[in-house]
Amino acid sequence: MFLPPRLNSLALVLVMAISTYTGATMIGDELLIRRAFPNVETDFTTPVSTTVIAGTSDIVTLQAPFWVINPEANNIIIDVEGSSGMGGSPSTFDGIVFTGFSNNITNVSVVTDVGNLVFGVDFGSNFINLNLSGGFDSSDFINLQVDFAPVVPEPTSWILLGLGAFVIRIRKRFFLG
Repeated sequence: MFLPPRLNSLALVLVMAISTYTGATMIGDELLIRRAFPNVETDFTTPVSTTVIAGTSDIVTLQAPFWVINPEANNIIIDVEGSSGMGGSPSTFDGIVFTGFSNNITNVSVVTDVGNLVFGVDFGSNFINLNLSGGFDSSDFINLQVDFAPVVPEPTSWILLGLGAFVIRIRKRFFLG
């Protein structure tokens, strides 16, 4: 399909602009993971941190041996390795706090909750509070799906896209006839 030259250049700029939007993930984020009780501000054990990469080499253990945590691009997988209980309720926080997200969180959903441990999930643009309740054992695990706001190109990217379209237009006009 042939378009007039001006529309051709405009279509190219639009395609390049749309292709620069990327889905945000946790890859590269330095997450701080805390076991908190009786509120989100009080550390129950020593916090741990990890830089999120694809695969399993970023797995950390929180409050050994209980919580083995594997953050991925858009999921946080929590594998339970021991047996105990949690006391989360509307008035008491007993759970895990995640901070250090570089992209804005728009939604957190519990994909899997083997053992029915999740009492509640609270989140903001750069944190997740996972409140847990009930007994657990080593057959339990939790999988959280984390959604982020799309990454929008910065103004410099837009300028470079426009410059590239201009160069293509000039090249077509003067060198390709």
